[in-house]
Amino acid sequence: MKVIRFFESERQSHWLEEIKKSGWSASAFLHKQLCENTFFDVMGERSEVLLLTDGDDLISHCTFAERDDIQPTDLTPWVGFVYTFPKYRGHRYAGKLFDEVERLAKAQGVPAIYLSTNHIGLYEKYGFELFDIMDDIDGEPSRVYVKRFALGDNIEIERITDDRIPEALALAWKVFLEYESPDYPPEGTEEFKKCLHDENYLSGIEYYGAFDGETLIGIIGIRAAERHICFFFVDGNYHRRGIGTALSKQLLKDYRGEKITLNSSPYGVPFYKAIGFVTTDEEQTVNGIRFTPMKYEGKLANEQV
Repeated sequence: MKVIRFFESERQSHWLEEIKKSGWSASAFLHKQLCENTFFDVMGERSEVLLLTDGDDLISHCTFAERDDIQPTDLTPWVGFVYTFPKYRGHRYAGKLFDEVERLAKAQGVPAIYLSTNHIGLYEKYGFELFDIMDDIDGEPSRVYVKRFALGDNIEIERITDDRIPEALALAWKVFLEYESPDYPPEGTEEFKKCLHDENYLSGIEYYGAFDGETLIGIIGIRAAERHICFFFVDGNYHRRGIGTALSKQLLKDYRGEKITLNSSPYGVPFYKAIGFVTTDEEQTVNGIRFTPMKYEGKLANEQV
């Protein structure tokens, strides 16, 4: 058995016929996209079709794509169009495709893959966990699963010592300017800068850091007495690698059972929802700072903390 990429195959016509044989409506839609050259328009330019083959026979197929049937969403990438021909079922052959998907995802530096389905008890066997119930493009509820990958060997999460707090605040300012300041008026940027130098504001904050070796690459800060997160930033070079999830997981583990609040920037809302926070009010603007109040109660989304 061999996993091949459809777009690298010299036998695309043959594999199109094999896909067509499944009789599954989703496979028929995939077949149509491939025949009409609309696959990349629909699924995204970096998307792939993976085929598990045995000689001339197609055993199973799936896509590894930027988009799937849950739209619009910031979640990406997706495993989709998962199908195994009936005579090959019961042997977990789809796992060979998932292994290839994981290899591709890690090569791209992404920390997790998502999958939309109405099956229960199937994908859990391959390491997926229920993430959420979300509406698909037809407005129907779908079970969204996630499979997360471990951080790199050199990434560690630990409390930040007092001597490295200035470094943590410098990282916060750097990331803020790059990703959040564009959503704020100049007044908001100036207000955030003032907070970084206000000893009263900074008093009582506990910091966690993500370190790549000795390099600080991400921080989360919580005002311990109020259980309120006031800083959460990850270096842009390390985005989409699970750093933020790892930081939040460690903090929520240490504050297990506690109600945690935060005021999210527009940029951060999708991430916080993904890890289990919910909005408690509409977006507000105070001193030029745009934020959405959010709270966390319970487990980190789909993880044992």
